[in-house]
Amino acid sequence: MKPIHIILLAALVMASVHSVAAWAQPPGGGNEPPRLTLEQAVRTAMEKHPLLQSSEFAVQSAEARVKQAQSSYYPHVGGSAVQTNGALRTNALFRPSGTLIEPNQSDVNIGVTASQLIYDFGQTKYRVETQRSDRARIEKEAVARRANVILEVQRSYYSVLKRKRLVQIADETVRERDTIKQQVDTLYRHQIKSKLDLGLVQVQLNDAEFAVIQARNDLSSAFAELNHAMGIEGVPSYQLEDVSVEVTRPDLLESLLADAQSQRPELLALKERVRTA
Repeated sequence: MKPIHIILLAALVMASVHSVAAWAQPPGGGNEPPRLTLEQAVRTAMEKHPLLQSSEFAVQSAEARVKQAQSSYYPHVGGSAVQTNGALRTNALFRPSGTLIEPNQSDVNIGVTASQLIYDFGQTKYRVETQRSDRARIEKEAVARRANVILEVQRSYYSVLKRKRLVQIADETVRERDTIKQQVDTLYRHQIKSKLDLGLVQVQLNDAEFAVIQARNDLSSAFAELNHAMGIEGVPSYQLEDVSVEVTRPDLLESLLADAQSQRPELLALKERVRTA
């Protein structure tokens, strides 16, 4: 084989190896979990949560029922077409032959009817008001459901941050107790510490390792609860950003109760339910 052919063959082999290696690498440069902020989590829940989608459809259905009830105010137009075939005439009153049997014949009657509601003692009016009140109730229930979804997303997000911090604390505890265990083991080999001391330190290390396993399990459950709160089947973990929490002094209890009784969507929905009835 000529030297030039050997060089070309080697170049082709190297190019194939590089292409296979590049194809084998995962996209994105690694398996890092996606980043998720609190605003993104809330926005995802607002767009994809099944409860909010069903609430939106319920509001649209209530709006359609209002228009359906209002249709009684408008003129109603109908038509009819009747064809009869047979040996007896359908209308023998205006014919001199009476109801005598005649040869087979076909009669076609076509008519158009129109009606307009003048007065029905308020039935249509209150039927429309009933549907409007029902629509207002469904809208307020949708507002309450939207607020509950946002609350659950925020609560789950903060729970994941807390669980991540607990995992970090558990890992630090394991490292500290492992260092202490190594120190006690060294002292035991030099007959400065007893075997009982070494056993107690080993038990504490085992407890710390068990706490790490439990903390990681709780973290996985918290991620699953976050996906459930957002209403999606998401990835098993995210990279969450820390949220600065500011604790402010609440208002007086009396003012909070007054605001709740006048603004809570659930109470307003109950008032609309009574008005509908």
